[in-house]
Amino acid sequence: MPLARRLAGLLLLAALAACVHNGEVQEAIPVAAPIGSYGSAGLRVVSSEAVGDTRRQWFQTDLTAKLLSSGLFSRVADDATAPLVLQISLVDADPGNDTLRAIGGGGDAVVQVTVDLVDTAAKRSIGRFAVTATSAQAVMIGPSQVYGAGDRVARAFLVAADLIVAYLNAHKGATSAAPPPPALGPPPAP
Repeated sequence: MPLARRLAGLLLLAALAACVHNGEVQEAIPVAAPIGSYGSAGLRVVSSEAVGDTRRQWFQTDLTAKLLSSGLFSRVADDATAPLVLQISLVDADPGNDTLRAIGGGGDAVVQVTVDLVDTAAKRSIGRFAVTATSAQAVMIGPSQVYGAGDRVARAFLVAADLIVAYLNAHKGATSAAPPPPALGPPPAP
């Protein structure tokens, strides 16, 4: 009976672990300006000791490529003087639990990232949000997923980069969505 009880407890923990993290974006300060109006962006990425420098570099390379391919910015660089600077902190990286993964009950890597959008001309934040992502959400296709392909934490950071780009795209503004107004001219001839 104690073995059955242990097994039931382990399965319950596995089920709970699988449900806890689903990848999400939590807005701390709503975006106050259309992101699409900035044209170019600078990235300042810092990482905690738990994340490490190699994963920070992978994340920064992947996020830069995704921001450029999204069309949000014509230029993305490690530049604190760009019109918009994304100050990103790679806060935490939990590699997950091998035992839970082995029995199919979750155990995925989970990462936490914070993003502060800073308008350099105004010298103020125009928005802030946090991202939680898991390795289970990673789809390992395409050139950007080459970095750390065997590293579950790196895969979770790839998902975090996707969530950041999606959030910024949702706040790019309506400047290109609405058709231009019709040109005014003389009335048509009868």
